[in-house]
Amino acid sequence: NSSFSYAHVCILIFISALWLIKKQMHKDMEKQLDRYSQEIDQRTKEKQFLLKDLHDGVGGLITTIKFLAEMAGDKRYQGNTGKMLSTITDLSRDSITEIKRFISSLDEKETDWEALSADFSYFGENMIESMGLLFNIRITIDQKAPKLNTVVYLNLFRIYKEALTNIVRHAGAKKVQVILEAGEKMVTLEVADDGQGIEKKKKQGRGLANMQKRASEMGGDLEIESGKGTRIKIVIPHIFL
Repeated sequence: NSSFSYAHVCILIFISALWLIKKQMHKDMEKQLDRYSQEIDQRTKEKQFLLKDLHDGVGGLITTIKFLAEMAGDKRYQGNTGKMLSTITDLSRDSITEIKRFISSLDEKETDWEALSADFSYFGENMIESMGLLFNIRITIDQKAPKLNTVVYLNLFRIYKEALTNIVRHAGAKKVQVILEAGEKMVTLEVADDGQGIEKKKKQGRGLANMQKRASEMGGDLEIESGKGTRIKIVIPHIFL
């Protein structure tokens, strides 16, 4: 009788163990499916963003090129043909750069903090120093900084590019200071100049509005301080990286 009872207990323990293992495997499978579903959603959102960004960026440049080309062929604007062709050349060059950046962003290996830092330095040095201005950039990347995704990568670069373009066109500055810090909990970007500042009474173009929109898309805040020069600062919490 004791042997019979012992055998039943062993069978019961064995069945219970199998049930627990099966339950744990089911939980692990659910977690994997959830992660996979989240990755698909993230990829879909990134794809939608990239297509929109391509449309707004390259699409806008090509539309302008087409418009200028048509004007250059119009006899009424023959006096400005040279200037139009020069602008078309510049816009074509920008279009090629945009396409290269878009293609590069599709490669996951290129979408990281090191690649973004290199892009920041290269673009800033070429744009600012070529205009005879002093350019200084400081980049700090924490080892614990979250992985950088494509959407944040492109949005940060667009904001940075817009900020530098505004400085060159409107600030009348002599020095430009850029600070990029990627930490464990947030990423901070600051672009400052010693120019004339932003005139509050003057109607602003779409540049600042676009920067604000891109910051909001990343769940970040965009601050603008203007007086003796202008400082633009964006802070993005890590949950959106």
